[in-house]
Amino acid sequence: MRTTKIIPFSIIFLLFAAGWLIVNPGRAADYLHVTESGFTTLSASTRAMGMGGSFVAVADDYGASTLNPAGLVQLTQKEVGAMYSDLYGLGLLAYNFLFWVVPPTIMGAGGISWAHLSSNLEPERWDYDMFSYSYARFISRPKSSSDPPISSWGLNLKYLKQTSPWGRSSGYSMDLAYFMRREKASLGINVQDLISVNQWSTERRESIPMNVKIGTAYRFSPRLLAA
Repeated sequence: MRTTKIIPFSIIFLLFAAGWLIVNPGRAADYLHVTESGFTTLSASTRAMGMGGSFVAVADDYGASTLNPAGLVQLTQKEVGAMYSDLYGLGLLAYNFLFWVVPPTIMGAGGISWAHLSSNLEPERWDYDMFSYSYARFISRPKSSSDPPISSWGLNLKYLKQTSPWGRSSGYSMDLAYFMRREKASLGINVQDLISVNQWSTERRESIPMNVKIGTAYRFSPRLLAA
C-alpha cells in the first residue's frame, strides 16, 4: 500500500476558488464546476506530480492511469494504493485517490480508480467524485513488456458526479493516449476529456474543455532521466 500526503500543484486553482467562495458565497453556483476545476486532469502519483506534465512520456507506474494510460503496458506487477491530501491542514479542501492497476496480459493492461475532491466551507459543502476505468494495449509488442521498443495506445473512461448546495450533476468523459519507447527515448501523448458530457439537475448541459499533454523523455542512464 502506497500512501502519500502532498499538495498537488494542479489544484492551486481550486484553492483560489475556495478562498473566493468565502468572500463571495452568493456567486458560487456559477463558479465551482467540474468543467472549470481541472479535477478530471489531476495526477495521482507523487512522482508524476514532481515531474509535472512531462511524466506523460515516462508513465511507468500507477500514475500512468491518469496522465497516460497507454503507459500501463510497462507495468510488471499489480499495484494497489491510495493518496490523501488535506490542504493547509484545515479540513477545508481535501483530495483522495484510490487505485488498482494490473500489468499487461494477452487482453492488455488496465485498472480502476476513484478520486474524490471535497470542500467543507460551512454551511456550504461541495463534492466531486470521479470513477475511472483505464485500459492499455500494445500496438507493437516486445518479447518483454519492459524491453524496448514499445508502442501502445490507451484510454480512460470516466464517470463524474458533483454535489453542491445549488444542484447536482453527473456525466462522463474519455481520454485517448499514445506511448512509444525506444532504447533511450520515449514519447507520450494524452488527449484528456476528448469526449465529455455533464448534465445538471437544473437541465443545464455542458462539456469539459479538452486538454492535451505531450511529452518526451531521454534516459542517459538507469538513474538519470531528462523529460
